[in-house]
Amino acid sequence: MTAKQFINIHKSGNHQYGYLCTPTRENGKKVNHPVYLGRVINLEEGRFRTKAKGEYIYTLENGYSDAPVDPRATTMAAIAKGSLLFGHVYCVHALLERTGLLRLFRATETDSPDTLLALLMHRLLDCYSDSHASSFLEQTYTGLLYPRANLSSQNISKYLFKIGSEAIRRDFHRRYIAMMYPDQRPVGVLIDSTGLPNDIDIFLTAISNHGGETVNGIRLIYVVDRETLGPIYFRAIPGNVVDVVTLKGTINELKSMNVNIGQAILDAGYNSASNLEELFELGIDFMTRLISNRGLYKELLAKNSDTVIRACNRIVYNKRSLFITVNKVRLPNDRTAYAYIGVDCAKRAEEQKKLALREDPADPMSDEEYENKYREAGMFVMISSLEMDKKEVLPYYYSRQTIEQIFDASKNNARLLPLGVHSLEAFRGHILLSFITTIVYLRLQRIFHDTKFNPIDFMAELRGVSCIVYEDHLQIFEPTAKQKEIMKILGIDLPSKVPIGI
Repeated sequence: MTAKQFINIHKSGNHQYGYLCTPTRENGKKVNHPVYLGRVINLEEGRFRTKAKGEYIYTLENGYSDAPVDPRATTMAAIAKGSLLFGHVYCVHALLERTGLLRLFRATETDSPDTLLALLMHRLLDCYSDSHASSFLEQTYTGLLYPRANLSSQNISKYLFKIGSEAIRRDFHRRYIAMMYPDQRPVGVLIDSTGLPNDIDIFLTAISNHGGETVNGIRLIYVVDRETLGPIYFRAIPGNVVDVVTLKGTINELKSMNVNIGQAILDAGYNSASNLEELFELGIDFMTRLISNRGLYKELLAKNSDTVIRACNRIVYNKRSLFITVNKVRLPNDRTAYAYIGVDCAKRAEEQKKLALREDPADPMSDEEYENKYREAGMFVMISSLEMDKKEVLPYYYSRQTIEQIFDASKNNARLLPLGVHSLEAFRGHILLSFITTIVYLRLQRIFHDTKFNPIDFMAELRGVSCIVYEDHLQIFEPTAKQKEIMKILGIDLPSKVPIGI
């Protein structure tokens, strides 16, 4: 029978020190084999501190665990510092509260929601990597706003691992989607993917050739609401999986999250006969571009290349001159669709010039081949289940470009890249945190749309609103005229005083 362990306390000077003892017998004598726990901070709570581990908790019942952050210590540190950067953090928190996102994010990870919100603030408002997050916490209002946040580098790694669980991801998506679509109305979606270059040793990392570029990495799929331009959903897949085989899985996941898809705009990489048939069966209207190596594409161009450029087919889109005509087509399983055949005049002239200049004199094309390439230069084909006016086709399809802008915002403004993690769970936690940050960044972007400001202006200007820290309140400095103008657009009033507690 093994003797029970116990904690022995040794006093030296004004401090107590703890040792974990495991009683055994050696050569007939009782030996305790003590293991040093560290200086006692709070014996009742099991708090100890060592130079190597810092402050932590050890109890005989539960073993080792991280010590919770003491809000009093956070407040005292702020008082000692004297002043904090205030405005940008206060306004983002007010925006989260007003939109319901604060409640959603707090429910995402209920053990340490302050850490999640503080990480969000850091990724959104600070230009430095996670290794500098603790400095951001100490120098801004974030530390007082979320006093139980722990942004030490060691804890961030643990926290990303924690929120990288599949259960947390699914629960977040269900809550978020329920908040976006309480009435489960039909939604128009944009679906696309992007590459995340990395060398992380996890099964998602693989060598792929996407768009002619060979990359070692992971592919990230985003689904975006076509009307609000807000991100709805994400999923990560191995880098060597091509887009065309992922559509059914993405739609099935969206259905399991109660997203009622009414329409889908897809990149050409998702276009296949089986995918289009799946969309027909599900009653989802679609539009996608036909790839030039498809039989239907070649057939449509052969029949229409001489008839598209007609005065009755002319349109102007985004300061570009184009011609578009429509043909009703039959797809497999006797499905009716509409092919929108177009000519981009600028692209046509460019391709025709390249064709003339790059023909190999040693191996010239036949006259017939040259005439076909010349005639089909600058042409494109969109296929859709929807019949629409030719003037509506390009604005409808090119709303898909929004998702590329969202990928750009995720990578550059929500710290999606680089992927500084080393495990599958930490990667998933990193992606979830970046997705959450992207949601907030895009909210700011929509607020400042059609104004002379943008989210970067907001961050740069409002971080200049500081506060003085007193024992029981913050005294806020008066904002400048420009800062007032930005806050007026946000619909947020800046207080002159904010109470704090110790």
